[in-house]
Amino acid sequence: MLATCCEGNRGIPLFAGLDDSNLTDRPLGQVPIIARTKTNETGEHGDLVVLPNGAHVQRSPTATRRSMVRDAAETLHVPVPTDAPSDSERGAPPEEWAGAFQSSSASSMTVHSVQIADRLWELSQRLTASVRRRPESKGNDRGMRAAVITGPGSVEITEVDDPSPAPDEVVIEVAASGICGTDLEIFEGQFRADLPVIPGHEFAGTVVAVGSQVRDLQVGDRIAADPNVPCLRCRFCHEGRVNLCDNFSAFGVTMNGASAQYMAVPEHLCVVLPDDLDLRHAALIEPLSCALHAWDRIGPQAAKRAVIYGSGTMGLMMMQLAGVFGITGVDMVDTNPRKLEAARDLGARSVTTDPAESMPDGGWDLVIDATGNASAITDGLSRIAKGGTFLQFGVAAPDTTVAINPYKIFDQELRIIGSMCPLNSFARSADLLRDGRIDPVTLISDTLPIAEYDTAIEKFKTGQTRKVLIIPA
Repeated sequence: MLATCCEGNRGIPLFAGLDDSNLTDRPLGQVPIIARTKTNETGEHGDLVVLPNGAHVQRSPTATRRSMVRDAAETLHVPVPTDAPSDSERGAPPEEWAGAFQSSSASSMTVHSVQIADRLWELSQRLTASVRRRPESKGNDRGMRAAVITGPGSVEITEVDDPSPAPDEVVIEVAASGICGTDLEIFEGQFRADLPVIPGHEFAGTVVAVGSQVRDLQVGDRIAADPNVPCLRCRFCHEGRVNLCDNFSAFGVTMNGASAQYMAVPEHLCVVLPDDLDLRHAALIEPLSCALHAWDRIGPQAAKRAVIYGSGTMGLMMMQLAGVFGITGVDMVDTNPRKLEAARDLGARSVTTDPAESMPDGGWDLVIDATGNASAITDGLSRIAKGGTFLQFGVAAPDTTVAINPYKIFDQELRIIGSMCPLNSFARSADLLRDGRIDPVTLISDTLPIAEYDTAIEKFKTGQTRKVLIIPA
């Protein structure tokens, strides 16, 4: 019942019905919440009382505070507080309500003195959100299923605590979470991560709860979110290059991520998605935003001849974005002929396992490595045309080294650049996906339930897949 009566409520509780010392010990649904709600199209606000059994009393904007309290007391079968608000008090709540509902049975409770304070707003919001999210929850009311990487080579599918939103956060029900090379490296112990951790930084879902300070999102919104959280204090953050933050945090790496039924994310990282965009496809927005930033790094140019080494998900994304940036033909190189089939289907100018077969006279104006493999990088560096650009987009192991010719860089005015994570590209990527500029169906090769996370990782390790999605629900 609570899910129905709270529908549309922006969730800004004004009173919590227990003192905070007892709040966390109370079962969900046994705390009365008095919340401010919009009651009509003009935006007028009324009062909503959510009672322990899920019943509710809602009053119009003109109702008095005392009548609301009286109705709540009658529903609870407890006395009306003698110091409840007077009939003349309308609109804004009193600063303090020191009344008490004296419990008369074990199934009811005592409402202690309550002051309006930010901390109580947050605590009551968490309780409201938890009940609203699971009106028919079974078993552990405070648990959800998640994949947890506990150590190198070890992943467990287990019950973990259900997240509650901080004041500036929303909780989403995750529709899909993509697996990428970073997840594999975390699983194998090759990437710095705070273990144990719930992986997953490519995701989309539906908002099911909002924090007390959330203003633009509401329950039911469909969103994707940038998983990267910069510190906003270091030199690079101050210069606007937050993707190079010295104190970088990320969901699924240093904080729990999206390989779970629910996750909490800050509102400002979210992008609202249209109703006609498949949420499973929307899990591609994060990797697409990385590719889009890479093209931002390349910048405007008159490159007529381009090649991409690597026909995996990221290479295919880079190839599709080439057309957005005015490059009409891209040659694709991969050692795996099967992976080149997708590139051919998506309109590559040529596909080959041997770059010498398709290299134009003088080399390519733009060479992109999307493999991170030292041999591919070395070969690509040798095939740049005069005045050309080489982009290192694939993630190489930290200790990977390749040889370069400094004189050739000087003499031929070559440009060698890198690209790291998204930067001001997340919302634009959502637009590109929405507008059909990217083919998501071809990019996704496998979809598995969360119970098969270890199988998904093993499939990804083979190098025979494109994007592998985890479906937590």
